[in-house]
Amino acid sequence: MLITVGSIKSGAATTTALALGATWPSNATVVVVEADPSGGDVASLFGLEREPGLVSLSAAARARHEVGLLTEHAQALPGGLRVVAAPPGAEQAGGAVGLLGRDAGPLWKAAASAEDLVVIVDVGRLDPGSPAHVLVAAADAALLVARPTLNEAHALAARLDGLISATGAAGTRLHLVLHGEGYPAEQVSQSLAFPVTAHLPHDAKAAAILSGAGRGELRRTALAGAAHRLGQALLDEHHAAQAEEAPEMTQVLDMEEVA
Repeated sequence: MLITVGSIKSGAATTTALALGATWPSNATVVVVEADPSGGDVASLFGLEREPGLVSLSAAARARHEVGLLTEHAQALPGGLRVVAAPPGAEQAGGAVGLLGRDAGPLWKAAASAEDLVVIVDVGRLDPGSPAHVLVAAADAALLVARPTLNEAHALAARLDGLISATGAAGTRLHLVLHGEGYPAEQVSQSLAFPVTAHLPHDAKAAAILSGAGRGELRRTALAGAAHRLGQALLDEHHAAQAEEAPEMTQVLDMEEVA
């Protein structure tokens, strides 16, 4: 299963991706890929080695496309979550994301169809020219994270129709996820004429843990509970989509046998 997490204006995509990965509701292997073209923060926050990471993954994926590459180029955070960390500089990070979008199509396709692997890709801010749009198009589900404020609502309104059209054409299910304090989810949904899948709370303790600056058990925080419920909703949706596709595939196979 392949999920992307991005934003239009908010900087909460990384926190959301890490919280979702750390609380994923199944026993599948989970890998978070920090594919933010503007550069990453995870390596510096958690004191990770420079390699393996996003740059080494982008180089390896030019020749190999098996999903095992993702775990090979990941490092473990405290608690065990595997992360493929981006370099801090935009030039290196943007180049790596560009290569992964251009050369690694079979890798993302394999990740999307894997039964025992969940790949959560933090694509950062989805600016119009971002190379990460290719990754969004390859995903089963794309989470668009926004703070429920007037400023972000205006930014969303200007871009939402285009994102709905692009993800719909690619077969990617688009989800709006609110993060933090502000307008109620119902009001945001009505204003944008688009449903809100989840509203994650502002949680300073969880944010500190996810940034490597805090101690304690993430699973006991409000953010962890909300992220776990979001993960379950995405997993249920994925299973429902698979169930819908199965009869269609059976029908195609039957027709081939008749022919």
